[in-house]
Amino acid sequence: MSSTPAPSASPTSSPISTPPPGLGATPTPIQLAQGGVLGIDTVGEGNTATGGQGQTVDGLTCNNLVTPYHVHAHVSLLVDGQRFAVPDVLGFFKPGAEVNGYTANAQCFYFLHTHDADGYIHIEGLAPTAFTLGELFDIWGEPLSSTAVAIFSGQVVAYTATAAQGFNQTTGPFTQYQGDVRALQLVSHEEIVLEIGPVLITPPNLPAVIFYTSK
Repeated sequence: MSSTPAPSASPTSSPISTPPPGLGATPTPIQLAQGGVLGIDTVGEGNTATGGQGQTVDGLTCNNLVTPYHVHAHVSLLVDGQRFAVPDVLGFFKPGAEVNGYTANAQCFYFLHTHDADGYIHIEGLAPTAFTLGELFDIWGEPLSSTAVAIFSGQVVAYTATAAQGFNQTTGPFTQYQGDVRALQLVSHEEIVLEIGPVLITPPNLPAVIFYTSK
């Protein structure tokens, strides 16, 4: 995978009220699938040289523990209305072979990681833990702030939605996250949308996602 130059965006950009061409007012939910690639796959590598390379990151170790706590969130990255893929093997050190778009093995894993490039975030631990989006990006080795997401720069707008208890599909309404985006907690069956404009897709034009795991 290769990187592309980051599109610029005005720090004073504001959301548009209508979706870009091709998006309807009630978008079809996105069915996530193991081994999938969701978006333009040019953001870069998941196991970057500046990220987790086996060392402790933000107090999180790389290990092969069997963890009783294992839930999943999803991260969408939209730039000027275009979807870009969150890369695979984020949080892997010396990953094994990829099979059908999915990498199952590595020398060690961080508790936050991806097996494929569809934005499916695996959240593991010895007990339920309040992991954050900032920790995920630090393991990735890419910047995350109010003005940057990975290789892209500009004003960052974040939206979240979660699935109701016992259901796999996120339900509305999406709400705009107003705090420090690095402090945004990763919880089970949560959809996190990170956008950089000036073209922004706003609720109700953001699609729900359907998780393929029960939690």
